Amino acid sequence: MNPTRTGRALVVVDAQQSFLQRESWQASSGPGVADRIGHLVDHFRGRGGRGVWVLHTEPGSGTVFDPELGFVEPMPGLNPADGEPLLTKTAHSAFTGTDLRRLLTGWGVTEATGLTPLRYQQRLRLERAEQLIGEGATMESAARTVGFQDARMLRRLRSNP
Repeated sequence: MNPTRTGRALVVVDAQQSFLQRESWQASSGPGVADRIGHLVDHFRGRGGRGVWVLHTEPGSGTVFDPELGFVEPMPGLNPADGEPLLTKTAHSAFTGTDLRRLLTGWGVTEATGLTPLRYQQRLRLERAEQLIGEGATMESAARTVGFQDARMLRRLRSNP
């Protein structure tokens, strides 16, 4: 899947070491977030997609977002692949003060889903489970095949996609 033909891109925003330095990090996000983002990125790349990485920066601030302190880098284990742009922003919006809109438009991306990585992963799992069920799999086997522990989450997602 080439984003220039499909109009799809995965935009990873603020998955950076700066946030790991904040005291509130463990309470709000937890240690596994980089792994979850990494799995999502790997899945998207496995389907032929490309990512765009956007990091927050506050030059000259002396905070963890000041590039001089060395924390304005992707979280450990998260690395842009060759050809995946790495942009920096100085505003809360990834579109303000960056070339993100131009870049995505150039790739044919005209719409954003606004899904969190977890919700996107759930949507992909649900789509695959529906396909398996349509091919004759039981709800339980489809749920396990796509990565759910059991069929409860699959049932919930099917009733409220």
